[in-house]
Order: sequence, then C-alpha cells, then structure tokens
Amino acid sequence: NSGTIGTLTNSGAITSSFSHNGNAIYNAGGTINTLINTGVINSVNSGVFNGAGTIGMLTNSKIIAGNRWGITNGASITVLNNTIGATISGSTSGINNASSGTIGTLTNSGAISGYLGVANGGSLGTLTNNGTVSAGYAAINNGGTIGALTNNAGGAISGSIGINNLGATIVSGTSWVSTSSAGTIGTLTNSGLITGTTSGLANGGSITVLNNTVGGTINGSIGIDNLGATTISSTSS
Repeated sequence: NSGTIGTLTNSGAITSSFSHNGNAIYNAGGTINTLINTGVINSVNSGVFNGAGTIGMLTNSKIIAGNRWGITNGASITVLNNTIGATISGSTSGINNASSGTIGTLTNSGAISGYLGVANGGSLGTLTNNGTVSAGYAAINNGGTIGALTNNAGGAISGSIGINNLGATIVSGTSWVSTSSAGTIGTLTNSGLITGTTSGLANGGSITVLNNTVGGTINGSIGIDNLGATTISSTSS
C-alpha cells in the first residue's frame, strides 16, 4: 500500500509465501488509518510491515505472525493494541520497532513472543503490559527510547533476560541493519513479574525512575544487573 486506506478489517486470512521479503501486509509509504485483525495475518517475513508509512491504530485480536517478525515498524504507528487472547509472534522478534520507527502507545493484554519479544531501536512512547511477553533471549530489548514502561499486576515479562536496556538487533527499512546502542527508559514501573534465567533487568543505558511496587517481582540469577557506565536515577518499592 502506497495510498490511503481508511479502515482495513481482516476476519479471515491474509498470507504471503514469497520466499525472502514476503509480507502479508506491506505499507510501503501509504496511510492506514485503522487496521483491525480478528483473523490470521501470517508471512514468511513480517505479518505486518510498515516500511515508510503511517498506521493510526492497529488492533490485533487473534494472530499476527511472521517467520522473522510479527510486526515490523520503520515509520509511525500511533496506537498498537494486542488484546486478551491475541498473539503476536516471530522467530526473530514479535514486534520490531526499527531505529527509524515511532510507536506512540503499545498495550499488550495477550501474548508477544520471539527470540526478542519487543525489540525497540527507535522511539516508543508508552509500553503497557497486562499479558505475557516472552523470549528466548530478551523479552523487551531496548536500544532506543521508551518514555514509560509499565508491567501491571498479572503481567509477566520473561526470557533469558526479562528487560534488556542495553541494545537491540533491529531492521531499518529493507537493509536489515543491526544496532546495539544503549537504551533509555524514562519510568519503569513493575507490579507484576519480570524474570530472567540470567537477569530480570539488565541495564547498560539510562533509567530515570525504577519503581517496583508492592506485589511486584524482579528476579533472576541476578535480579537487577546495573552494568558498566549506566544510570538508574532513583528506585522505589
């Protein structure tokens, strides 16, 4: 799509079997005001690939999957909702926000999974988890900027590292460039579970406020690993 679509609703199946860069929904430089999925979106590359376009609101209530990435964003998504019972998955990452990408609000009440659950190399305004984010490596891998990250009661973020604020392996456009810059998180609030077999939280970047509330758990072989030239400005519980 390089034009304008007001509302795109999928209740069936949208797939692509193209061997290398096949994407089920490819928004090259166009605008999709509202994308609602209550069916299956599946591809060998990305289920939804927003290359240089704009998506106003993307709501997934069933399955978005890719052999590489579930959702890839290299431009702008204003609101991304993954509802209760819904899944977003990819072998590399469930959601991949490239260095050129901006996501205003990401709310997960379902399941997001991949080698990296949510990989952020760009800008993510607010990330709220009420469901599960799971990964073979890092559930939330941040090499960009996250304004506020909230894991609510009942939410679980788990992997070898629960939250990795060190860097991210990200695609940019179609060149698939890897970046590993240290990430920035404004406020991290945990009222649920953040867990890793290695570290619950590994920080090699900057976290302004870390608040682990009553009932919140951060655990791992190391619960909070504040590595290298890092900053955690304040903590509370």
